[in-house]
Amino acid sequence: MRRRRAATAALLVLAVGCIVDTSVEACAPAATCATPGLSPGAALPTLAILAAAAAVLLGIGVVRAMRATETAATALRRLVVPTPSGVRAAAATLSLPPVLCIEGDIRTALCAGGLRPRIFVSRALVLELSSEELRAVLIHEARHARRRDPLRRQVRQSVAAALFFAPLVRWWAERQAIRDELRADRAAIEACGPEPLARALLLTAPGPARAAAAIDGAASVRVSHLLGEAVELPTPVHVRLLSVGALLAAALVTFCSAAAVVGFR
Repeated sequence: MRRRRAATAALLVLAVGCIVDTSVEACAPAATCATPGLSPGAALPTLAILAAAAAVLLGIGVVRAMRATETAATALRRLVVPTPSGVRAAAATLSLPPVLCIEGDIRTALCAGGLRPRIFVSRALVLELSSEELRAVLIHEARHARRRDPLRRQVRQSVAAALFFAPLVRWWAERQAIRDELRADRAAIEACGPEPLARALLLTAPGPARAAAAIDGAASVRVSHLLGEAVELPTPVHVRLLSVGALLAAALVTFCSAAAVVGFR
């Protein structure tokens, strides 16, 4: 947190320095100040540099997300044990991605993997669930797998990490993760009703992998959703204001840097 604040402060200082430097050079040596601007020949290269930088950052984020999701899936595959008959029977009645059972005392179910996500269910959870509860859990995770939610989540987290100075982006990433869970819950509720999923949710513990979409995510909001209560995810005003200011500062610094490269001023 301290590093993020220090980096954000440095960004603001650079933005102020960019404004001051541009103003000084625009005014000197003439007595009157001319309005600084890009020449027609410099505008296009500057925009091209900005677009290229954005594309590179997005590409890096996607590559990092792919690596994180596959690393999580690989770690979970090391824990795979023979699939219990109850899981095979439940999966046989549904159109599901591969379902694997993992060893361990943690009661959890999750979806992990990048382009080809898999469903992982712990043996401890399987032993506690009824057939209908297990079916609800598998439908929930299948929804995550079909939408490739683990990869989506990691991409959003990578973008939020790159734009650390804009808290609105991190807020957006967290809210999207909650919406992923609510969408998966709705799929399970439509097939099994709310009771089996609610009972399964009460049994789950935090999952073993971060780069995954797990049944235990956003529990308090999901309980409200299962009870039929309206779920609201408001964005605080101060988060919006701080983010707008930080993004403008970042855009200004990036613009000044790109303009300097193509011979602005």
